[in-house]
Amino acid sequence: MFENKAQPKQIPKLITLTAEVIKKTNPHLFFTLYGNKKLPPQIENEYINPPVQELVKQHEHIYWANVKERKEEVKYRSSRIEVDCCFKKCTSLTMMALGSGVHLGIYYILRASGVPYSTTITYLATLPVTLCVTACFSPCAAFLLAKGIANCITPNVPEETVDLYEVVTSANNDKEEEEEEGEEEKKRIAYP
Repeated sequence: MFENKAQPKQIPKLITLTAEVIKKTNPHLFFTLYGNKKLPPQIENEYINPPVQELVKQHEHIYWANVKERKEEVKYRSSRIEVDCCFKKCTSLTMMALGSGVHLGIYYILRASGVPYSTTITYLATLPVTLCVTACFSPCAAFLLAKGIANCITPNVPEETVDLYEVVTSANNDKEEEEEEGEEEKKRIAYP
């Protein structure tokens, strides 16, 4: 009475079969289909997006490795600049000149604004204190200045744009070279 009928096996769509064949024979061809609006989302999510995401992760890893290498180079260069005796002395003198220049500039502003003479003389008498303070803070400035100089002279890591067409072209060229090498090897074996 009740027969146990087996469910008919679903036949895959032609586009799915095509995608499986492309994946087996030439998976780099999927890069040319990235962003194609006519493809079903299932094909795009299953066959196209995973290799693209893998490629993006590879290039992201390379980028961060280059950033880390640049940071190490900046650190090395700044330490080399900072230990230079001439650089330390020049930074100290520059800080002292800058501090005294600002101090004297304020003195002339005080004189022009009509502040009593005794106040301006007292302010002028504190110039040695300003020189001592700027000389004491010059090592901090030397460190920051050395880091800034090293940062300026070390080239930045370029932001790399992944060209999917270039990936497909290079993959096809590599495949053709492998085929040519295989044919040459067969000829060498056949004709010693």
